[in-house]
Amino acid sequence: MKRISEAIQLFQNNEIYSKTGDIPTILEKQIEAVLSEEFKDSEENEEFASETIKNWVSSLWKAMNYFVDLQQLPEQDSVAFKKKYLQGLLEFIAHKDHGILHSYFVYSGILHLAKQDGKPIVSGSCQDQQAQLFALLHDIAQVLPFSAYNSGHISRMNQKNEHARILSALVKMFGIKAGFDKKATAEFSFAIKTHDSTYSNVRYPEIDYIFQLGHDSDKIFGSSMKKDIKTITKGMLKRNYEANRGPKGSYLLRTELTKTYRNNISYGDRCLSDAVSLVRREFGIEMYTQAGRRIAEERRNSAMEQIKEVYGYFFDLTKAYIEDKVLPILGKQKSNLIVTETGMDQVEKPLRYMPTTRLELQNLFDTLYETPIRLAIDPVDEKKYTDRYNLETDARGLKIHVVDTNTGKDVYLDPSIARFCFSQDGRERFLEEITTAFQNGIH
Repeated sequence: MKRISEAIQLFQNNEIYSKTGDIPTILEKQIEAVLSEEFKDSEENEEFASETIKNWVSSLWKAMNYFVDLQQLPEQDSVAFKKKYLQGLLEFIAHKDHGILHSYFVYSGILHLAKQDGKPIVSGSCQDQQAQLFALLHDIAQVLPFSAYNSGHISRMNQKNEHARILSALVKMFGIKAGFDKKATAEFSFAIKTHDSTYSNVRYPEIDYIFQLGHDSDKIFGSSMKKDIKTITKGMLKRNYEANRGPKGSYLLRTELTKTYRNNISYGDRCLSDAVSLVRREFGIEMYTQAGRRIAEERRNSAMEQIKEVYGYFFDLTKAYIEDKVLPILGKQKSNLIVTETGMDQVEKPLRYMPTTRLELQNLFDTLYETPIRLAIDPVDEKKYTDRYNLETDARGLKIHVVDTNTGKDVYLDPSIARFCFSQDGRERFLEEITTAFQNGIH
């Protein structure tokens, strides 16, 4: 996403911020760039770009100006607030997991499910506007670092876990400005607040049909708009892996977790669990609509067939990187690779020791895998985590961060995968553990 990176840099340097009138056009171009990269020659992308991108940019632009005005800040602070918001918008557009592509997939999925249910949505109708806004905004608070001072959400201690509640409060304030009456604003706010509250069962059958579609599309088509069940299932598993690669992600697999513990994991509890537990819960989510229930069941039946293929592929990538890049530098004085240790809410720092042999590297991955991390970063956070989970030592998530100074590319090595990469039967044992973690839990 070179164009987006360049745009972010321009905002940081104040080189385009002064040209306020150009900003909506810039945002449109960034969205077009993301969609073009994903679909390339697809006619579907061209149709979507011409009819919807301007609507989405208009909504984001109205929201930004509304919240800037709401702050009643001195001019200098207002400029800083708007600049931060704009940079956040660009980062949201490019975000792999909850960015504009995810919004596009959810919106397209809403239209598809409605047709499957025999209740197609008319383009430009009130339902269509609701669908677009839900798709665009439902996850934006996971990425965009803004909060209105009088919304009750000034402090953003746990933005990811609380993103739905945060945005719900802001929607109540912004709904009328966006063109909804009080009733529609309340329904929209409630739909946003509860869209991730169904990991155990469908709790809110009273929500409006359009938001039932939004919930089901988010859970089924969040990573792909392909209609083939095998492709949908693969996309879900791949997205689950990608979302856990960086310093904020959890381990892909924790072999010590019991089935009971896995079943109690809530949305957002990544480092208290593992990615397998979370995606396993997603496969078990109930759906509101008839079409959603049918597709979800087909996807569950396909899941076990795809697990070994998808996670086996990512195991092979990890093993190849260790063999080709990391092992050759052990014991050497100089290298083009910078190797550090990091994790969720952790300060990035040098490795606790630099391994010089294959065995020492293997032992390092085992040590990182077994080392608890402190998620709390201040006394308020500490009370929140201890109240919620009792023991912070349940958290895991340390990773090795490798940066290639020659290419600028970096990789986060997950110890829960890497620890299997040092024996001949490691791949088979890893996939056996993955399969065991999924079994008896997605129905």
